[in-house]
Amino acid sequence: MTTIQDRLRGGEPDNSGRLSMHVPTKLELEAADIIDALILVVKWYGEQARLARLIHSGGDKGRHKLSADGGKKAVVIIKSLEDKP
Repeated sequence: MTTIQDRLRGGEPDNSGRLSMHVPTKLELEAADIIDALILVVKWYGEQARLARLIHSGGDKGRHKLSADGGKKAVVIIKSLEDKP
């Protein structure tokens, strides 16, 4: 499956199944990188929330990581997006 990041980076197959000759712009490459970073952060939060729901010591690991993070990962990614010209 072709992701939006692949398409932004010029890796989308054309109708014949071959990769297109589209040369991505700087903006498209930056957008693909931002999407990758957002996915990574959301996956991290999702995994920690999953762990935090566990009743045994495995839940402690997720709760401690979420507590220690305190939303910092989200703040960093949002700030980096707001700082883009």
